[in-house]
Amino acid sequence: MKVDLIEAKEEDLPIVLNLIKYYVYDMSKMTGWDCTPQGNYNGCNDSREYWQSNHPDTHVEYRWSENQKGHPFMIYVDGKIAGFVLLQELYEEGKTLNDVGEIFVLGKFQKLGVGRQIARKLFKRFRGSWRLQQIPENTPAVKFWIKVIGEFTDGNFKESLTDEMITQTFQT
Repeated sequence: MKVDLIEAKEEDLPIVLNLIKYYVYDMSKMTGWDCTPQGNYNGCNDSREYWQSNHPDTHVEYRWSENQKGHPFMIYVDGKIAGFVLLQELYEEGKTLNDVGEIFVLGKFQKLGVGRQIARKLFKRFRGSWRLQQIPENTPAVKFWIKVIGEFTDGNFKESLTDEMITQTFQT
């Protein structure tokens, strides 16, 4: 199985916007989120910002500040679309902080090690300080990140509960 992490281009944005509906639907199983009256699952309202800060199609309340930079990626398995990653670089107190805002692997590719391979590729590519956050109800994501970060850092990370989020911080 060949797993690729490819920088997303502008023409990939509509694909990610479609996949986000499945991503939010998957998370609704843990969070209890309801679909819209139209039968859709919406979310990730700042997703266009990963391509372009102050994207004209991003509602003003979801636009990023100038100290944020996005890195969108597509995930492919054996040449087939398998998901996406939206990584954000934040500049705080004179240093860069890497944060996976969103990561989604399609169901048929889950539990095959795809997420672990992608995480390792990201950690190697974006060396430095990291902060990852999960909604506490999303227990599969919490378990995944604790395991992957623990393996990559030999257990050298901190975990805390802040702002209704479970947060891991570490260095790569």
